[in-house]
Amino acid sequence: MKILCYIGIHKWSKTRFVSHGFSSNVLDASKKCSRCSKVKRWVQPKNE
Repeated sequence: MKILCYIGIHKWSKTRFVSHGFSSNVLDASKKCSRCSKVKRWVQPKNE
C-alpha cells in the first residue's frame, strides 16, 4: 500500500535511540516506515 505513503500516511516503527559515546549529551533517534522503507532521523538531547 505505497499509495498511502504517497499521500503521507506512513506506518512508523518504534523510535530507536543510538548514543555515540559516553561524553556525548545527545541521542540520534530514528523511525522507519514498514511499507515504503522511508527513514525519519533527528537529534534529541539526553534526559539526565
